[in-house]
Amino acid sequence: FPFIKIVQGGIDSFLLVSPQKFDIIYLDFCGPLPNRDKKQRTLFAVTRLLASHALNSPAVLVTNTSLPTKTQD
Repeated sequence: FPFIKIVQGGIDSFLLVSPQKFDIIYLDFCGPLPNRDKKQRTLFAVTRLLASHALNSPAVLVTNTSLPTKTQD
């Protein structure tokens, strides 16, 4: 598949450096979507993606998040 490109790293910082439009974006998060942890900015990455208009029309945005634990708010 010569047209498939896999980028490892943060999508929010990648879009600042290389503004491109994508047909499919798969985001694999390790934490829950609403998260107060400073290291895991899951919702920030999704909002930065949508604000930069990085998806073609039509396009697919796939996310994988975990459930929040009982100790989290």
